Amino acid sequence: MNLRLVIVLCTLAPTLALGDEGLPKPGVEVKAIGALIGNFNMKGTSPAGAMGQGSPEMATKGKLICNPTLEGFWIGCEIDEEIGTGMQAMKLHIHFLAGWDREAGEYRAVGFDNTGTSTYFSGKLAGTRLTFDPIGNYNWQGQPAKERLTFDMTDTKALKFIHDISLKGAAYTTLETADLRRWVKPQNAATAKVATATKTEPAATNVKWTAKPGAPAAPPKTTTTTPK
Repeated sequence: MNLRLVIVLCTLAPTLALGDEGLPKPGVEVKAIGALIGNFNMKGTSPAGAMGQGSPEMATKGKLICNPTLEGFWIGCEIDEEIGTGMQAMKLHIHFLAGWDREAGEYRAVGFDNTGTSTYFSGKLAGTRLTFDPIGNYNWQGQPAKERLTFDMTDTKALKFIHDISLKGAAYTTLETADLRRWVKPQNAATAKVATATKTEPAATNVKWTAKPGAPAAPPKTTTTTPK
């Protein structure tokens, strides 16, 4: 047998023997953060000075669409956020992935955005509060920085989000606080019209006529007189 073929077969053997039925399944750790799954409207505030020295307090808004992915082990979010208003507003698009790393034995998350940066996190769940602390540093406005993300899932219809930052190893300060209010995608108008048109009316109920003593044997006929 060709040596190259033997090497390939030996490499594939564990995978072939395992099969789909032998793959691990998401556990209770993933279910515990299931409140992150869904569509959310984001509305928050970035305090004065949070975006740099002298920066004013700014409103933040956006949308999150978060769905299970990779066989349900992870939750993938597409995030569109706007910080500030008018011509000075900063628009961010973020790919965020969070879930349970069964090999590391902890929650992990990673985020990539349209400014060309990435952040990596290690997470802990305390009750309904999920906190992601940074793994390593990255540069923010030219300074070594660390970010911390907190999701308070006490109210599953309105999550609380806190985004903290630490510059040059200093204590964390709040970069943003926001409410994440769950919303349901409205029904398509055409679909709603079809559903209304196909709605069936309840079938008429046959009522049996029971004649009383002295009454006609059949129900009286109703006649309509058309005025001339």
